[in-house]
Amino acid sequence: MITGVDVGERIREARKKKKLTVEKLAEQAGLSRATVSAIETGNRKYPREESLEKISKVLGINVDRERGVVGTPHRRVTDALWDIGLSRVAINHILGTISLWEFVEQGVPTDAT
Repeated sequence: MITGVDVGERIREARKKKKLTVEKLAEQAGLSRATVSAIETGNRKYPREESLEKISKVLGINVDRERGVVGTPHRRVTDALWDIGLSRVAINHILGTISLWEFVEQGVPTDAT
């Protein structure tokens, strides 16, 4: 599952594609420079939905999809759940459960040497 750092990296990539500085993005989104910077660097692991929505509008990206699993087999699951109208929170819960199952299937090492 994508972490807060991964979301920040994707936001940074989108910002750079639009040739915006952190300051300009913050100004256009009505946020502080510190807030945008903290989201981009992953220092704010759980940014406010309101902040993500403002950033997504300025950058023309869908932050909910950005918070899904990208570049893995989970992508199809994320897209299917999104398409049937589940919320980001519900999708993240489902993906978290899938990730847990995958972890358990890998097994736990028996020797800690």
